[in-house]
Amino acid sequence: MKLDPTNGVPFYRQVETALAERIRLGDLPAGAMLPSVRGLAQELLVSVITVKQAYEALEADGLVYSAQGRGTFVAADGAAAASRRVRRALVEVVTAAVADARVAGVPEAELRTLLLST
Repeated sequence: MKLDPTNGVPFYRQVETALAERIRLGDLPAGAMLPSVRGLAQELLVSVITVKQAYEALEADGLVYSAQGRGTFVAADGAAAASRRVRRALVEVVTAAVADARVAGVPEAELRTLLLST
């Protein structure tokens, strides 16, 4: 995993997104143990807080779970949760685009064509 300091996305969000994608694709299957917070922080040269924030966000979305004293693991339905997360993000983007198109006066028929042809 590589972090990009120039893209404007906070590091914790980049870590969260990268891990979620690996879970969604099955690279990290259900039950797989994630690296320790300290270990991943050292590997990525970021603070422990950065990795902790990413793990907490993944846990809040149901992709992973923490076992006290054992570590953080991919949840049984982690891949499905990651797919739902991608869908939610897509719905947000499309909803905003449709709202912008309506404000700009794009006719509904043209908007439908644009959405279905891309």
